[in-house]
Amino acid sequence: MSEGARVAATWRVADVDPPAAPPREHLARHHGQTRSDPWQWMEDLFTPEVFAVVQANNAYTTAILEPLESTAADAEAQIRSWTPQGTRSVPVAKGQWLYYSRTADGSAAVLRCRSLVDPDSGEAVPQTEQVVLDEAALSAGQPHFALGVYDVSPDGRLLAYAVDLVGDERFHLRFRDVAAGSELPVQVDGVTYGGAWDAAGEHYFHLVTDATGRAFQVWRLTLATGERTLVYEEPDESSWLTVDLSRSERYVFIESDSHVGNQISVIDALAPRSEPFLLGPARRAGTHLQADHREGQFWILANSGDETSRLWHCPAGAPAEPTEVVFGDARETKLLTVDAFAGHVVLQTYSPGHRGIRVIDADNVVTDLALPAATTWVSVNGNPDHHSRLVRFTASSVVCPPITAAYDPHSRSTDIVDRAVVPGWDPARYEQLDLVAHGRDGTAVALTVVRQRRSAGAPPPPPPGAVLEVYGAYGAVVPLDFDPARLPFLDRGGIYAFAHVRGGGEGPPGWHEAGRGEHKATSVNDYLACVEALVRTCDLPPGRVVASAASAGALVAAAACNTSPESFAGLVLDVPFLDPLGTLLDSEAALTTVDRAEWGNPLADARAYAAISAYAPYDNISSREYPPVLVFAALNDSRVGAHEALKYVSRLREQAHGGPFLLSTDLSAGHGGSTDRDARKRKAALVCAWALKALHQVP
Repeated sequence: MSEGARVAATWRVADVDPPAAPPREHLARHHGQTRSDPWQWMEDLFTPEVFAVVQANNAYTTAILEPLESTAADAEAQIRSWTPQGTRSVPVAKGQWLYYSRTADGSAAVLRCRSLVDPDSGEAVPQTEQVVLDEAALSAGQPHFALGVYDVSPDGRLLAYAVDLVGDERFHLRFRDVAAGSELPVQVDGVTYGGAWDAAGEHYFHLVTDATGRAFQVWRLTLATGERTLVYEEPDESSWLTVDLSRSERYVFIESDSHVGNQISVIDALAPRSEPFLLGPARRAGTHLQADHREGQFWILANSGDETSRLWHCPAGAPAEPTEVVFGDARETKLLTVDAFAGHVVLQTYSPGHRGIRVIDADNVVTDLALPAATTWVSVNGNPDHHSRLVRFTASSVVCPPITAAYDPHSRSTDIVDRAVVPGWDPARYEQLDLVAHGRDGTAVALTVVRQRRSAGAPPPPPPGAVLEVYGAYGAVVPLDFDPARLPFLDRGGIYAFAHVRGGGEGPPGWHEAGRGEHKATSVNDYLACVEALVRTCDLPPGRVVASAASAGALVAAAACNTSPESFAGLVLDVPFLDPLGTLLDSEAALTTVDRAEWGNPLADARAYAAISAYAPYDNISSREYPPVLVFAALNDSRVGAHEALKYVSRLREQAHGGPFLLSTDLSAGHGGSTDRDARKRKAALVCAWALKALHQVP
C-alpha cells in the first residue's frame, strides 16, 4: 500500500501522496565524525525548487485535514465565545493622561488612544480622546503587522513606534506628534525591540541588529536633525543588547546580556550625550542583573547561577557600587523582576508552583500580596507612572479569566479594577492537580494537570486523552495563564497538562543549568517521565498523550518522540527548533552565536557535538512506527529557520513509518505567527480538531 493509500485509509481522505522531496547525499565531517544531512539542499527556502515543495506541503496538509473542518469550526466558535469580551482595554494612568486601546465592533484592528484624566475621580475627561496610533490604518492591506516599539516621550508630546510588515522582526522606526496627529520626517530602518527617550524628548536611543538578528548596537537619534550617533557596541557575538528607560525617566539602561550572564551600563537621561557608566559589578558568568531607579537610588537585583537572589541599592550616579543589601541569598523564593516607584518597590517572585508579588513600602515593610484564589499566573503591569501610589497587577489561571487588581501599599488593601467577561465559561467545572514525576536520577519534576472536576461519588468518565505542553529552555517559566485556545479540548473531556522539566525556570536552584548545554538530554528524559506520570495518575491508556511544544520546546518534544514514539498519540510542533546540530554549526545562521551559550558549540567543542548529535530530533529519526505529526512553520521566521521543519518532515516521510506527517508554513508570518487574531483562532481550533482526531475522538 502506498503512503497516500495508507493515510487515506486511516484519516478517510482522498488518496493523495505527500510532496516529493528526495534525499540528496550531503556529508560533513566534524571532530572526526561524519554527519549525513540528506535534506541540506532545502535550506534555501526561496529557491524556486524548494519554495515549490513548501507550497506543495501546504496543499497536502490542507487536503489531509479537510475532513476536520466541521470539528474545527465548532472549536473556533467556542474559542471566539470564550475570548474575553470588551472593546476597550483597562486604562492605564501616566501623567495627565489615561492610555488605553480599543477596537471598533467586529474589527480586529486596534486604536491606541488616550484621554485626559480627571485628578479627582481618576476617570477620563469626556471629549478629550486623542488617537495616539491607528493600527487599522497602518495595517490596511498588509498580510502581517507587528509593533516592536510603542513609546511615548516623557512630556507626552511625541510617540516613537516601529512597524514590521514582514514578520522577520526587523522594524521601521517612525515618530509622531501625538497632539497634532502628524508624522515627523525622521525615520530609521532595521531597528529591533526596545528604545528609550532622553528626559527632554529630543533624542531617542534605539537598537540595531547584525546579519544574524543579534541586537549589537545602541544609537542615539537626534530628532531635530536626524543625526545618529553610535553610543554602545557589543563585540561579543554571544551577547546581545537591550535598552530601556527607568520608570523615573531619569536614566537610560543599556543591558549587555547573554545566556550565562550580563552587565548594565547607564546614561543620564538629563545628559543624553554623556558617556555610559557601569552599574553594579561587571559581567560575571552565571549572574544576571536587573535594575531600576527611585529617589536618588539604583535598586539592583542579581540572580546567580545556582539561582539564589540578592537585592541591594546604592546611590544613583557613577560609580554605582552596591551599598545596602535588602535581601541576600534568597533561595526558596526566586526574585524575577524589580520595579521601583517613588514610594515603594515591587518584586515579582517565583517559588516552585507559585508566582507572586512582593512589595517594599516607604517604611521598608515587606508584604507578599494575597492573590485571588486559584491563581497560577500573575504579572505586574499597567504601572508606567513612577509616582503611582498603587501597584497594578493581573492574575489568572489556565481556566480562570484574568482579573486586574490594584494594591495600595499605604492601606495594604487590594481592589479589583476589572474582571474579564467570558460568557458561558464556568471555571468551577475544572480542577488543577499539582503532580510530581521523577526523572531518571530520582529528581522530582513538577507536572501541572487541568481537567474536568470529578463529581463526588460518581465514577469519572474515561478521558479521551491528554495534551502535554513543554518548553524547558533558557530558564523560562511556562505561563499558566488563561488562554481560550486550550478550552475546547478541556470542554470535550480532555486533560491539559504542563511539564516543568529541567532547562526551564520552574524548579529549585540549578534547574536551568541541569537541562542546558551537555545536560540537555535531561530535559528530554524529564518530559518522558512526565508522560509516564500523567498516564499513570490520570488513568490513561498508554499512548494517549499528544505532545505540544513551540520553538525550543519542540526540540524536547520531538526528541522524546524519537526515543519513545509509542508513548504518544500525536505530536504538534510550532515554529520548531529541530535541527540544532545543523544550525549551531553555522555561525551565520540566525542567533547561532548567541544560542551556543545555551546549547553548546558543536563547531568548536567535540563534547558539545557529541551531546547534541545524541538528541537532535532531525538527526535521530528512526524506521520505527511514529504517531501523527503536525508541524507549523513561518516563512519569515528570523529566529528558527522554516527549513528546519521542512527538513524534519521530509526525513520523517522517508525514514519513519506511521504518520501522517504534515507541515503547514505561513507564507506571511515570522516566529510569533500570524498577527491576524482571527487567523490565530482558526489555527488553534484546527490544532484542537487534529488532537481529537489523533486521539480517535472524531471520525
